[in-house]
Amino acid sequence: MKKIYGQLYGYSTHKISTEVQVTPAGLQLVSPELSRSLSYAELTIRAAGTNDDAYVVSTPELGNASLVIEDERFLRALARVPTASIQAQLRTIKKKNSTFYQLIAAALVLIVSIGVGLLLMRDYLLKRAITHLPPSVDQMLAKAAEMRVNASTHHTDPATIRYFEHLITPIFPTSDQSPFKYQVHISKSKDKNAFAYPGGYIEITEGLILEADSSEEILGVLAHEIAHIEKRHSMHALAYQMGIGLSSALIFGDTSAYQILAQADRITSIHNTKDMEREADQGAVDLMAKHQISPAGIIRFFEKASEKLPKGSTQAMVILDFLSTHPSYPERLELFRAAQSKQNEAQSNELSKPLPSSKTFDLLTFKEMLQKN
Repeated sequence: MKKIYGQLYGYSTHKISTEVQVTPAGLQLVSPELSRSLSYAELTIRAAGTNDDAYVVSTPELGNASLVIEDERFLRALARVPTASIQAQLRTIKKKNSTFYQLIAAALVLIVSIGVGLLLMRDYLLKRAITHLPPSVDQMLAKAAEMRVNASTHHTDPATIRYFEHLITPIFPTSDQSPFKYQVHISKSKDKNAFAYPGGYIEITEGLILEADSSEEILGVLAHEIAHIEKRHSMHALAYQMGIGLSSALIFGDTSAYQILAQADRITSIHNTKDMEREADQGAVDLMAKHQISPAGIIRFFEKASEKLPKGSTQAMVILDFLSTHPSYPERLELFRAAQSKQNEAQSNELSKPLPSSKTFDLLTFKEMLQKN
């Protein structure tokens, strides 16, 4: 039988690759650098990774170290271990995966009816149908997205999250303004990206935050994502992209789990149209004006993108994944510069109150917090 291997983090100054043997008495770690036996008594196992395809093992016997195993045979081997606590944890992992896919399937079943109309009058029917689709569908997808958050792929340190929320929470629509409950999670990815799921869930990468020169840059990006959510762009794009494929599957009787999940995977890779992006840019301008957030930050965000282009290039969108399907760089820059001029003219307005959280948020401190976790 092929051996199972894992990576041990936090045990030494570097990660240790080790063979993991599942025995009736416990786990046996075998490598040139260590040989350890781990009893099942205090062993904890949880799923991690984007698709819950990695398993994180921890135990007091390892201190603060964690063993990460990316091999599904590990769970199958543990299933043969007659230890009650291990079996209970395996049931929890399976239940989590099952619940996630049930949420996805329930949301997709509601959306799929839209897809049938796409065959003939997809644009017209799509806009009409999404308008009447209850916000609870968006919220189900947001819940499914939230279930993917874990310490191995996202920042979960409470102090770090609270500090970030102090900056961003004031710009979220309130309960009387929106049916969605907003939450922002920080991915540990070094890519420079941000993504709005339906239902109020936003993901922003550590790479984008570390690249930012001011809190206004971050708030500008988040304002753009909030506009996507409020206008339900992700729901429109998801229904548009998946409608024909999933509708055909249902019409011709292929309703296997594989078909459903093949469509569910698109939730993390949907692309908005350029018209949607223009709407989101305008929504960001309106939101920044409402909270007196200077567009200078988002302008600098685009300027940095163009500075990184090869000499003679005119397509800023190729630099950041965040810009890949958005309108042209000059067009967007013109919009935000006009907004900045308008905001400068309104500075004397006594009713305008700058966002107080941006004054007490120190971006350098926040970057240090991210890099320590």
